[in-house]
Amino acid sequence: MKKFKYSMETVLDYRKDVEQAEKMKFNEAKNEYVIQKSVLEDLEKKLENAQYIQLEKTPVKLSELKSLQKYIQYLEEKVEAQRLLVAETEKRMDKERELLVEAQKERKIVEKHKEKSLEKHMYQVNSSEQKSNDEFALYSHLRK
Repeated sequence: MKKFKYSMETVLDYRKDVEQAEKMKFNEAKNEYVIQKSVLEDLEKKLENAQYIQLEKTPVKLSELKSLQKYIQYLEEKVEAQRLLVAETEKRMDKERELLVEAQKERKIVEKHKEKSLEKHMYQVNSSEQKSNDEFALYSHLRK
């Protein structure tokens, strides 16, 4: 039996490498998104706590009140900036996901082609073997 050798194996290997690289880029983007989202949640909790303190606790001194208001304003600005950063990282993550899906599709196309080539090869081998077997049977029958 003749061994199957896929003629586009290097293309398949290249597509697998591209997919692996895209997977790594996507994971990096996803991790960055998770980190930025976590930072946003922490800032929002700090802001919520500061606003709660402002409402519940009446600062004794005017300086404490001003200081608390400046802190709240600072946190609001940081939260807004962090929301923009989260949106940016989410867009990057989505873009990387699309690239990964495209790389997976490209790899699957070549893998499907390889499967069909193998099936064709197996059919040819089986046909050849069947033809040989038929010839042997014919020759042995004629000898009798």
